[in-house]
Amino acid sequence: MTVSAAGAPDDVRERQELLRGVVYERRDGSVALRLDAPWQVLSSAVLGGGRRHARGVVNLHIPATYRGDHPERDLRDAARTLGLAGPVVGLMTAVDLADTQVVAGQTGGAAVRAVITVGLRNASRPGEPAVRAPGTINAIFLYEARLREAAAIELAMLLAEAKAATLIESGLRTSSGRRASGTSTDAVAILWRRARGPEVRHAGAATELGELAGRIMTEAIESTLARMRVQTAGEPR
Repeated sequence: MTVSAAGAPDDVRERQELLRGVVYERRDGSVALRLDAPWQVLSSAVLGGGRRHARGVVNLHIPATYRGDHPERDLRDAARTLGLAGPVVGLMTAVDLADTQVVAGQTGGAAVRAVITVGLRNASRPGEPAVRAPGTINAIFLYEARLREAAAIELAMLLAEAKAATLIESGLRTSSGRRASGTSTDAVAILWRRARGPEVRHAGAATELGELAGRIMTEAIESTLARMRVQTAGEPR
């Protein structure tokens, strides 16, 4: 199944400059970040995962019926349709992109931005059989300063821990009835700018950066859970 990726380049629903040289664009079929210079990246993304640099990021909306036969090809097609400069890091989600959460923060004299989509229809936990329903928590985290690679790994771990703790506390259950700690397709991308100045060596829970990142992830998931409760309460019985 081929995904009609991003929509026409001119059907932008929202555009804003998140940081100097970082433009956010949301369409019905995609969320894209256009970077005016290469940023360092550490990610578990479908396209361009691992440790590299990037000039573009795309979070591509896929239908609930998507089989995932050629995800990298579909993401490359989306990036090409959008005219994103490469290299590109690409993620996928079945979440309505109108629900994308864009969060701004500041710590250590450097700006932080996060772009998060939260889908929970395939709630899961490690050690259980994979769930085949659509639903993904994708977090794109940008830090406008230099990060040591180990600090970027700490941030990725911390975001995963915050996600798991929030979901466990919420009482959300997997298909087997156990408390969920995530979904089976979650992805994270940590980006930091090639910048002058001191390098941030640590970003764990004991640091201001780690505290901010954990709070951002926690609040993003909590807001989605609150919206789900409101929607459920409004359903006819």
